[in-house]
Amino acid sequence: SRPKDGEPGPNNPAAEFTIKGGEKINLEIEGVESGATILWDLVVGGWEVTYWTEFDPSAGRSYTTVIDKRRKLCSSDEPGCNSFKASEAGKVVLIIDNTLSRKKKAATY
Repeated sequence: SRPKDGEPGPNNPAAEFTIKGGEKINLEIEGVESGATILWDLVVGGWEVTYWTEFDPSAGRSYTTVIDKRRKLCSSDEPGCNSFKASEAGKVVLIIDNTLSRKKKAATY
């Protein structure tokens, strides 16, 4: 969870995990309702990972939408932050790819 604007203090990770070398994971935020706004921050400890974000609608006739294009994130970078307002129900998927590196820690807020 993020602290409110102007409120001091560290963020509390919603999820913290280790990604092994050669591994790619999909972190799914399910139950996104139409009109909902989803916010996330992605932080890496270690060297670097590649990540991108997609929205997968619940309706079978709709297409997956790319929210964030593929980009590298290093521990020295600012957190990967973004938001998405859903026009229909579905899920947001953060894809974190560590296939080129050794194990890294990542946390989402």
